[in-house]
Amino acid sequence: MSESENIPFDMEGHIGEVKAAEQLCPGVYYITALDSEIGLPREYYAVNKSEAPLSPQAKAYGQELEGDDRILMFPLDDERGGGKVIEYEVQKYLKSHDLSLPDGEDALSTASFGMEFYPEYFGDYPVPTITPRGVTMRHKRLACGVYALETERFERMIAVCYPVWSVDLSEYTVAQAEQLEYDKERGIDNTLGYLFFPESVGCLVLFELWKWYDEIMATGMVDRAAMMNAIYVNHPEYAVTYNRREQEGLNDSAAHFWRWLGYDVEPEGKESNLIVLDPETGTAYLTF
Repeated sequence: MSESENIPFDMEGHIGEVKAAEQLCPGVYYITALDSEIGLPREYYAVNKSEAPLSPQAKAYGQELEGDDRILMFPLDDERGGGKVIEYEVQKYLKSHDLSLPDGEDALSTASFGMEFYPEYFGDYPVPTITPRGVTMRHKRLACGVYALETERFERMIAVCYPVWSVDLSEYTVAQAEQLEYDKERGIDNTLGYLFFPESVGCLVLFELWKWYDEIMATGMVDRAAMMNAIYVNHPEYAVTYNRREQEGLNDSAAHFWRWLGYDVEPEGKESNLIVLDPETGTAYLTF
């Protein structure tokens, strides 16, 4: 029996050859199909609108299957395709019926990673009220899950939520972080807690994030030149290593990805990406 026969509706003519299919709960299916245009598999949730125990908010993220308006499609490689919302509501259904979640899944992780792309559904990441250096007295949002904090000791820190730091920060920068005792005791990969960076390290955090999160610079609270100066003063070995890798094209992650897929793409460095010293600017990179 082909995998498409596990699905009670026809979709191969619309999404490609179905390679895997699994029913997750009534009316909700996980599907992997081979995209003939790019030659790679793509993952979807397929939802029968009348059968699936999903909220109207969740269904609103879907797109009707061409030729069958009973079915909603949710491409999992689309950041705003609704995948995490469907995953969460399936987990909620299973829990309410005393059924086990699939191996490797937990609702805390789903909601935590879902907040980054679906704040209108899950809510925004909460501001940490406690830091390793005391209670938060002031805070400013720099990006989704990234906050500038001022503690009761009048020390400034950068707090970064788990889904951001675990994906977008380097091992070197993560190693400079501070954790709450709660996260240390239970394991931060279990609690999905924030990491906290003192101001001397926050320059590294913002440097590694600003290329992916446009809102960091748009806040007007980060001086880019001063941030680079702070890196040179506090982490000179990082600056030297980063610049060497940039000049050699080793930081060009997009090119390396395409080469991994077999495309003939030459990695390149950009002078605009280098960490440079500005003698006219100090190191006070954070203003709020």
